Amino acid sequence: MASFEYAALAVPEYWIVDLLKAKLTLLGWEEGWYEETVFTGNQAVSSPKRPEAQAKLRL
Repeated sequence: MASFEYAALAVPEYWIVDLLKAKLTLLGWEEGWYEETVFTGNQAVSSPKRPEAQAKLRL
């Protein structure tokens, strides 16, 4: 799906995992568009929408 399709469905946040580039891209809906946050390596990942949901990234 493209970001405009997620926006039309009112999806507040979605994640894209790229195993080849060893990164996770988190896209969260903020003020009319998706704001992108990229995580790589062994970072702790947390969602701005649900800060209590945290994970350790190991790519």
